[in-house]
Amino acid sequence: MAVDALTKIYESDSPFISRGDKSGTHSKELALWKSRRPGSGNGEARLVQRVGQGMGATLTIASEKAGYTITDRATYLATKENLDLELLVEKDNILLNVYHVMTVNADKWPKVNSGGPIPLRSG
Repeated sequence: MAVDALTKIYESDSPFISRGDKSGTHSKELALWKSRRPGSGNGEARLVQRVGQGMGATLTIASEKAGYTITDRATYLATKENLDLELLVEKDNILLNVYHVMTVNADKWPKVNSGGPIPLRSG
């Protein structure tokens, strides 16, 4: 599904807005482009616009340019009221991008902030 969607995007000549920031989302995007056309390297240069921004800004730019992007669900849900974007593909296993959280042993590392609050960032 997702790889087929990238083919349709490529054929539509619409812009694809990339974070272009070496984040987990950007790495997933590059892998998807490569799956669409093995040997394509770093994506489809003729339509990809790398913005070097976080996920929220990337979604805003994609909305303003009537383009496409890949996003995490949390950032999309938090910002969708301000966007003119619709979901094209979801729930395809190839889109799964797992994140993990590990606690640090405060006995071993006494300067660790083990009591919170935990600073969060999306994307």
